[in-house]
Amino acid sequence: MPKLSRLTTSHSVGEHVALAFTPVSIGDTISKALSGFSAKAIAARLRRFTAVSARTVEAWKARRRMPSAPQILALLSDDELCALLLEEVNPVLAHQAKILEAKKKLKELESK
Repeated sequence: MPKLSRLTTSHSVGEHVALAFTPVSIGDTISKALSGFSAKAIAARLRRFTAVSARTVEAWKARRRMPSAPQILALLSDDELCALLLEEVNPVLAHQAKILEAKKKLKELESK
């Protein structure tokens, strides 16, 4: 399964900064991010972007299959799911995505 690198620690060594990276499995990240949602709910959210069934999402959650490129793009197109996926790889970007999601919701509420 493909692995991403995640920055886990950094510390100064004299004038240099030492960085440590740990591999993060893409399948593990997707499975962990989607674990808090039902497969039906995720499939319903992604149908705006691509055709995904609840069975397909269950396979992702169980790590039997990986999403295709269009399906990953659909996951990243949904603000809440994007923030959850980014949380494991880059917490700073995940926080920014959550802020953008909150701003969108606030704007929607103000316009009603």
